[in-house]
Amino acid sequence: MTLYEIADRYREALNRLADPNLPSDAVADTLEGLAGELSAKAWHVAALVLNLEGEAELIRHAEERMARRRRALERRAASLRDYLKEQLQRLDLRELRSPEFMIRVKANPPRLVIDDEERLPAAFKQVEIVLRVDRTAVRAALESGASVPGARLEQGTHVEIA
Repeated sequence: MTLYEIADRYREALNRLADPNLPSDAVADTLEGLAGELSAKAWHVAALVLNLEGEAELIRHAEERMARRRRALERRAASLRDYLKEQLQRLDLRELRSPEFMIRVKANPPRLVIDDEERLPAAFKQVEIVLRVDRTAVRAALESGASVPGARLEQGTHVEIA
């Protein structure tokens, strides 16, 4: 039986137990049985949560290690690519062919370089207005009891397994 089903049975039993004609020993037996079942299932679910969180943490660490390794390999490849380009340019070679692949030194598309933004004509400039909400100030105002139209504080809950 799932925890959800046990919780439903527990709620139904509480409704039935509200009957004043029900003997007190029947009430105690019902509550004890349901509480034990609920506690055991909740314990198993909590253990599974901790297990999954632990596995997720191990995966996160592995991802970080792999990302560091990937970045190191990318830096090494870029360095070797630059080295190859420099040597080919030094020898004034534009192309090398082999049965496996071809190596070419090609011109990149022109890139824009702006040396002094102040000297650019106004026709090439745009006015940009950025509106940002100061979330810290809104929170502080709400926490101090002020009313802020369009904002509210919301209190959630979470399960802590300790």
